[in-house]
Amino acid sequence: MIRLVKNKCTLLLILLIISCSSQFIKKQDENYFLGKYFAGEGDIEYLELLDIARRMFGPDPEFQNLPMFYEPKWNGFIEGPTWDAWWIQNSYGPTYCSLPFLTEPYITFLQNSQDLWFDQIGDGKTEYTYHNHTWIPPDGCLVDAAKPDWAAHKQGDGRVELHDWALEFTAAGALLQAELLLISRDIEKIEKYLPKLERGVNFIETRRDPAMNLFLAGPAGNLLAPSYAGWKKSDGIFDKAYLSGLSITYIAVLDRIIELEKMIQNEEKVMVYENRRHMAQKGLPLLIAEDGCFIKSLDPDGTKHGVFGAEKHGYFDTVCNHDAICFRVVDDTHARIIYDRIVAIPELRQNNTIITNYPSLDDMYVNNKGLFNYGTWVNGGNWSTCEARMIMSYYRLNVFEDARKSMQQLLTFAEKFRMDNPFTNFGSGLNQPNKHINLVYDSFGPPAAFVRGLFEYIYKADELILYPHIPSGISYVEQRFPVRFGEKKLFLSTVGTGKITKVIINGKKWKFFDETSVFLP
Repeated sequence: MIRLVKNKCTLLLILLIISCSSQFIKKQDENYFLGKYFAGEGDIEYLELLDIARRMFGPDPEFQNLPMFYEPKWNGFIEGPTWDAWWIQNSYGPTYCSLPFLTEPYITFLQNSQDLWFDQIGDGKTEYTYHNHTWIPPDGCLVDAAKPDWAAHKQGDGRVELHDWALEFTAAGALLQAELLLISRDIEKIEKYLPKLERGVNFIETRRDPAMNLFLAGPAGNLLAPSYAGWKKSDGIFDKAYLSGLSITYIAVLDRIIELEKMIQNEEKVMVYENRRHMAQKGLPLLIAEDGCFIKSLDPDGTKHGVFGAEKHGYFDTVCNHDAICFRVVDDTHARIIYDRIVAIPELRQNNTIITNYPSLDDMYVNNKGLFNYGTWVNGGNWSTCEARMIMSYYRLNVFEDARKSMQQLLTFAEKFRMDNPFTNFGSGLNQPNKHINLVYDSFGPPAAFVRGLFEYIYKADELILYPHIPSGISYVEQRFPVRFGEKKLFLSTVGTGKITKVIINGKKWKFFDETSVFLP
């Protein structure tokens, strides 16, 4: 058990590394909360929200929960009863945020679902057919979605004939698998999957412009596709542009692949991927507007898309910006600049949840028609997979009230069995309102992030870094469930508030920490 003990301005972390449940339970009183997964003192409402969030990832009599997504056809998870496959962009937030605390059989179910992507990774030879389109995806290309004997290697909605390959999908899918491997620390599985992850990043590398150190992507090559149309040239043809999200997600996956290569002691590839990451980071300033936030994309002719307030393409794109914070692609100072800009544009969170952009996009290949109508889908809608990464950003910056409000907003749907996605009308409406109930995996992103954000968990080749983010109103909190670190199970608790001043592991003082983080080898 790691116990973080805080006084009025200090924090003590206590860690118990065991294989059974924690017994660190205090006597209950009116200021003490004792739930199934969390116990603590102080802000009872916040502690209860934490407990509810964690309850959604096991069988529960009150809330829709993770076991409801089980699909026996592939012994894994399915997107939902009205979505019969497994999507990368939709699972990105909930999977990333829940991975540290998932237990069996859910880990196996998740792996079997992600195998639908990796078993059908493009090889430059095999044909796939979708909506009367026949494709031969390039080697290393992952998918928008897949199920047994079927995969869409391009975004499957919209004008598919215009769409580029699943570029940012490939980076995100590889990141999820890399994170799973870093947490499980199974060398045999790392050696099994790493070649496919390498093929994925090699595919993305084919789109690098070495003069710019940026990556070219055509229509629907972004993760929240098809909200991006690339570069519309003067002849009306849509071509490739430099996509910010692709650079950001690529850097995030390289961070994890480098750690995996270190774990199998492949120093040559470590050097290759570290150089790629360095060069990709070198290109990022070209994608940053004067306000310090990332634009959505840059056309080869110099036109910028997503400079808030500009006469043309003057919207703010949230996805690439909150992802840069969530995955630590930017430093703390830059993260705060981005967050402050989001706060300064209240329309981005008019229902206490982040929408994809404000105002409406003016550079899609279809504008404000049907699904593309502003506030409905990928143009100004609210996606819980994105909300998860936004909540992780809140935690990183210790802005807990924003995280609280987001979780409370989700509960307005969860309490009515309306866990739908995307949420329309800027986060206040349902995508499928005529169903008696709604259930979509995306919606489990916010509760997953609400739990993971508390300690963040950064897995490396040789250590796990904990970043405790404890609301000041909570004087004591205990996680009554294990967090995975290879074969070890970690039970965490904290006492006090403020900076970390003392860490105890299994009853003994621990010296490897600083004021904001704890290092576990």
